[in-house]
Amino acid sequence: LPYPGILDLLKKCKNAGFFVALASNAPQASLASIAEFTGLSEYFDFIVGESERVPHKPDPAMILEVLKNSKFKKAIFLGDSKKDEFAAKRANIQYLQVSWGMGEFREGVKNAKTPEQAWEFIDKF
Repeated sequence: LPYPGILDLLKKCKNAGFFVALASNAPQASLASIAEFTGLSEYFDFIVGESERVPHKPDPAMILEVLKNSKFKKAIFLGDSKKDEFAAKRANIQYLQVSWGMGEFREGVKNAKTPEQAWEFIDKF
């Protein structure tokens, strides 16, 4: 199940008209069913995972795939690992480190301790 506050964050993003994507190192074949099982699939416009065609992060291929399928000019990547940060940098997009769940506070990048803090950053972006 999603971490506390994630559902509210996703709802806020969708209500604000953002294109919301999931880019995970999990296998592409399993991501749709995971999103469906957790009840989050309706909040994602695009889901991409590792496959023969799309390598794991820190390769930026997943992010570039998301950007290719989005009509928006600005993008921000929320992640919880060094691999996520490197992928965002290589894709030349803004990165926000989340320090809930598996994430930890990291020096040198913008951090959000809660989904509410993440929303404040996204809303001002």
